[in-house]
This record gives sequence, structure tokens and C-alpha cells, in this order.
Amino acid sequence: CQSWRSGLPAGQEEVDQIRQSSVRVIVYMSCGPRSFMQDANRLTGPGTTPAFELSWMRCYDMFPFTEHVETLGIFLRQEAG
Repeated sequence: CQSWRSGLPAGQEEVDQIRQSSVRVIVYMSCGPRSFMQDANRLTGPGTTPAFELSWMRCYDMFPFTEHVETLGIFLRQEAG
């Protein structure tokens, strides 16, 4: 796996920073479906801060004749309560 295909850093600190920020919408493009799903699970999973929900996702074949598929997702912050 190439480093630019690995998604968010492996530590939870970066995900916590995103979840604690005032960001309400994340437009996330990933070069690999596996890293997209790993990061989506981290952004939408349980935690001490409000999570995001995946509201839209689509895969794009931007490099025909290769095995690579780009995945675009839109995450919206869940309302607390």
C-alpha cells in the first residue's frame, strides 16, 4: 500500500481533532475503497464527541484499465442529543 493511499493517520488523535472541531461537513475523496471504509468507520463510530454520518457515497473509475477506484463521500455531523 502506498502511503498516499492509506487514508487518515493510524492514530485516533487526528480523528478526535476532526470530531472535536466545528466542522459540519466533510467531503472525503479516497484512492482506495478499503481505506475509505476504515476512515468512514472511525468518523461515524462511537466516541466522546459527536460523530459524523455518511450521507452520500459514490465510486469513480478515474483511471480506466487499472484496478484503482476512487471513492467520494460526504459526511455530515450528527446532532447531539
